[in-house]
Amino acid sequence: MKNLLKPVVVFSGIMLSAVSGVGTAQAGILTPPPPDSTAAFSPVVNVGASGVRVKFLAASTCPVVGFAGVCDASGGANDGSLVPEVSTFDFLPPSGSGYGEFKVDNSQPDPTNSFSSARGGRIKDFVLPFLGQGERLNLNLPVNITAFLDFDPTGGDAVMDTFDATTLTSVVFQSTSPNSAVAQFSFNGIYHIDGQTFSGTVNISQPISGIDALEVIRRARRTNGFLTSYSGQTTVVPEPLTMLGAGAAFGFGSFFKRKISKTKKGDKAA
Repeated sequence: MKNLLKPVVVFSGIMLSAVSGVGTAQAGILTPPPPDSTAAFSPVVNVGASGVRVKFLAASTCPVVGFAGVCDASGGANDGSLVPEVSTFDFLPPSGSGYGEFKVDNSQPDPTNSFSSARGGRIKDFVLPFLGQGERLNLNLPVNITAFLDFDPTGGDAVMDTFDATTLTSVVFQSTSPNSAVAQFSFNGIYHIDGQTFSGTVNISQPISGIDALEVIRRARRTNGFLTSYSGQTTVVPEPLTMLGAGAAFGFGSFFKRKISKTKKGDKAA
């Protein structure tokens, strides 16, 4: 996965990436590319649960209080078609606060890495249309999740060290065996780093063991939803947005298929 797009930041829950532009903000936690950069993330583990709680709700409940993402002004999911349900993603810890906390694992410090000074941050809770099972690798569905990732949440600056998700590019949700499933989401968007703007991508992967996709759906429709782990990857590359978008759409689609194939083989071997 790290080799998919060379400048990649990986965290257990999400993924990101970026391209250049100019701005006027002061220096912050992140440093702009080049060069290519990588980093690893994982949810902060405190007393209690960590990960992401997923719920399926009637689309008529849009907008969902406390969740950013795909809901149109009149209610319902703005996905270009009529869908009966939306999916809410509540990251924790903490739960119900509008965001979850993650940490950056700099096990191999590199002063040239854009994320070398990052220690953690917040990921914003979001809502998407529930599109059912299957692979949708060229969605390009507009979303509006500002500060989707915030690496300096105590700085009080919503346009500093943040990533705004603007497009949902692909979704994969399916069983990988009779007792396992996977859900994966890819976003394109904009990074705000050191007064400059960069295009980027964020990918979220949710490996699920013990149940298949149908059981995930049943549990996610319950009052308390379905709690699962998450992992991810983020990429920073000093290339034009159009180039990154095209490469990311192809690359992540291929990665998802490879990962699902490996999961299926592992299940058969077991």
